[in-house]
Amino acid sequence: MFNGSLVGYFRGARGVRQGDPLSPYLFVLAMNVLSNFLNVSALKGIFKFHPKCKMIGLTHLCFADDLLIFCKASIDSIIGVQTVLDDFYSISGLKLNVSKCEMFFAGLSVVHCRDISEFPGFKIGKLHVRYLGIPLVTKKLNEMDYQPLIDKIRARLNLWVNKHLSFASKLQLGYDLPAKGARVSWKQICLLKYEGGLRVIDILGWKKACAVKLIRILLADEGSLWVAWIHSYVIKSSNIWKMNSPSNANWNFRKLLKLRPSIHHLFTGRDKELSTRQIWEDIRTMAQKVVWHHLVWFSGRIPKHNIILWMTILDTLPTQVRLLRMGLVVDNDRCLFCNLEPETRSHIFFECGYAKSLWTAILQLCGVNRSACHWDDELAWVTHCFKGKSLITRVLKLALSSYVYGIWRERGMVGCLGEKPSCGTKS
Repeated sequence: MFNGSLVGYFRGARGVRQGDPLSPYLFVLAMNVLSNFLNVSALKGIFKFHPKCKMIGLTHLCFADDLLIFCKASIDSIIGVQTVLDDFYSISGLKLNVSKCEMFFAGLSVVHCRDISEFPGFKIGKLHVRYLGIPLVTKKLNEMDYQPLIDKIRARLNLWVNKHLSFASKLQLGYDLPAKGARVSWKQICLLKYEGGLRVIDILGWKKACAVKLIRILLADEGSLWVAWIHSYVIKSSNIWKMNSPSNANWNFRKLLKLRPSIHHLFTGRDKELSTRQIWEDIRTMAQKVVWHHLVWFSGRIPKHNIILWMTILDTLPTQVRLLRMGLVVDNDRCLFCNLEPETRSHIFFECGYAKSLWTAILQLCGVNRSACHWDDELAWVTHCFKGKSLITRVLKLALSSYVYGIWRERGMVGCLGEKPSCGTKS
């Protein structure tokens, strides 16, 4: 088309260039042809199936531009596979790069392996090899196998200036070192927010949920090459709930069998297919709903303020009294603001003269006339009154979380500088 009018056709000579959006579709179409070539050739006997793949008719696996072909370890089968690849080259122009190909053998002598590999000219590969950053092995991966991947992740995390992040930012970033002297237990953190936690998914619980999902897939016996292989070569005619662990089963299938006593109840009386998240909801640790969660988790909250408020409600802040109770050495248990009473949670936020006057002033600015009480009474009052989604309610929640954060932050500054705040200080 030229200037809005059709003027004829032109002959394309360049072909599809690298990076063209059409390239992936053309590649998939070509690989489907190769896939059918391999399957039909195996059925016709041009090459023989691998002994552990014959029952399910598996000849190859593809991922992107990588191809893994399974066949019997014989010269005839290797010639048959080579013939299929040559035929595909003649019709597609996609030629095999011998220098990038490897052969993997199992159950053969070294001499036999060398004799077979000499015909196509492929290198003899040895497990384990790395693919997409993970080693491919026939056994369970150990810590050393994962170490290069762990090092890469840790290097990425170290790019963050994590020593200067707030509690909320550290929650999003994560931390790979074991917790020592943690202020909140991991069990508490993994609870849902309306149960008093942070809704962090427990990895062990999620792992168990994924295992339950795999067992459901095995029981359905459809939709997966892995399922077909497990049923054909491992489970066979056995009942998955009663069978003993087969000697030829790999480590992950044996792990699934060990879980049977603890998850059998999840399969009784349920015909509906459940997602992994729904299964996790069934098996996770649950707790009673807390009445104060709307004070912490509301729309428009300031994350670093609300994390401190959440820890304060749980009474996990390191006050002087709590540090003494934990056996840590401190100079004294007195409040750092007034130096009159022991520094408890209730005192530092609502009983100390400085804190009480500040909270009263904040409430008056919000149109509320009320004198501060101790912690339990004040928490019960704000829980009852700061409900709803109105603008004034949101302002009051923001005032509460910012007040708690500000008091705790100023308390830390007083502890570092050794100076008491003035009662006339504006905040």
